[in-house]
Amino acid sequence: MKKALRTYNPLNSFIYGIEGAENSVKGREFRTFYLVNFYRYVGAVLVAIAHYTAYFPLEQNFRAHLFGALHPLMGFFFALSGFVIMHVYGGHITSFAHYGVYLQKRLARIYPIFIATFMISCVYAIYTHNHSDMFAPSAILPNILLIHAWNTTKMLTFDYPSWSVSAEMFVYLLFPVFLFMVDRMRAFAFALPFILAAVVAGVFFVFGLGNWVDATFNGGCLMATPSFVSGMIVQRLLTRNLASFRAPAWVAHAMALATVPLALAGVPGSIMLFYMTMLVFVMVAAEPERPGLLSRPFARNLANASYGFYLLHIPVADIVLRSLVRRLSFPPAATYALAPVAIIVTTMLAVASFRYFEDPLRRYLGSPILRLASKSRIIGDGKHLVKDAL
Repeated sequence: MKKALRTYNPLNSFIYGIEGAENSVKGREFRTFYLVNFYRYVGAVLVAIAHYTAYFPLEQNFRAHLFGALHPLMGFFFALSGFVIMHVYGGHITSFAHYGVYLQKRLARIYPIFIATFMISCVYAIYTHNHSDMFAPSAILPNILLIHAWNTTKMLTFDYPSWSVSAEMFVYLLFPVFLFMVDRMRAFAFALPFILAAVVAGVFFVFGLGNWVDATFNGGCLMATPSFVSGMIVQRLLTRNLASFRAPAWVAHAMALATVPLALAGVPGSIMLFYMTMLVFVMVAAEPERPGLLSRPFARNLANASYGFYLLHIPVADIVLRSLVRRLSFPPAATYALAPVAIIVTTMLAVASFRYFEDPLRRYLGSPILRLASKSRIIGDGKHLVKDAL
């Protein structure tokens, strides 16, 4: 064993394979952060409620204002994603081999339920004879390739909340580049998210893409970048410089409760993106030393279901809040009463999806059966903090 350690050369695994690379990352342990994991589900529900307003009998200008005000809250998911990816993979992507395994595991987690909801949207468009641009044939390939938030479509398409999954894929691909920049900038890495935000704002201005904070299909991949990198830096702070820092749990909950009122009060989107990063920072720092109520099976199941909930809430809403209302000749105001039903149904489907579809496929598609990867024991949904993630 000692001889193997003396003769192992990372360059060899970088060029020739992953066997030695995999051995170098086995046994790494990570904490599970139950508080911030649970708030992923809460955030997904808030996104769903915002999208449900499209089915409510509301004035169009009010609906547009609501969407615009709440859109920067997506920064929470991107910052949390940056934190998690940095925590799990930050010290291990030192070769093409590691990078391949990392991408395999990311795709194994995000792609199955994404492609499933995409196909559901296709079936829905055919069944309802919907020939709008949202279901344009030209948008099929960008969706399948997960590049539909890279300014490759003319509008939000198919299961339209999935633009953020496309944005996630963009930052996943660039993660080694961001990691290199954070490592090289050292203490000055604090400035990196602001530099990236300025660059992204400049790109949007030059190419006439509108306000970068509001981007979705039209460059949402770039909009996600500053928040993702901010999450990476939060991870560095809380595991190195501020490893002993603890925040009171009530502060984390208070900040979470304040997000929607602040957004609706007109706080600028760029400020809200920064606030979302600070929310991730405080929530992680507020994680109790001993697992509490949010570590119980019920809360864990909701946290695990958050990604599935996010992608399933529009297909369910189309059935419950649109098709059902029309078929039963309910008045438009009935959508308000049916919204909780849609949330419950979506939650139940998402919990079942994770247990019987997403997690089994994630384990299989991310396993050594398809690639020479180390055996893994995943805790949570694979996107949260895990043990033996590689």
